[in-house]
Amino acid sequence: MKQHRHNEKLLNMSKKLSQDTLRKSNATVERLTHLPPRVLKTGYFIGGVLGVGLICVGAVGLLLGSKVWGVSGVVVGAISFVSNVIAMRRRDRSIS
Repeated sequence: MKQHRHNEKLLNMSKKLSQDTLRKSNATVERLTHLPPRVLKTGYFIGGVLGVGLICVGAVGLLLGSKVWGVSGVVVGAISFVSNVIAMRRRDRSIS
């Protein structure tokens, strides 16, 4: 009987520790995956600026005759810019 109570006590302690750890982990995940709007806006802005910069670099590359670098820069820049605009609009719609 004494051994049974001891095992039950250990199981309860282990269960409580697991639940506390899971609760803390979920809180951390929530905090890290839902960034403040100011941080998101800054990230979208930087991504958009980099996208435009890559488009410009690609255009210069095309003007200088480097087809591979030029086309690559324009394509990557366009993808970066468009993905940032889509993400920003999606965030704005979810807030409204």
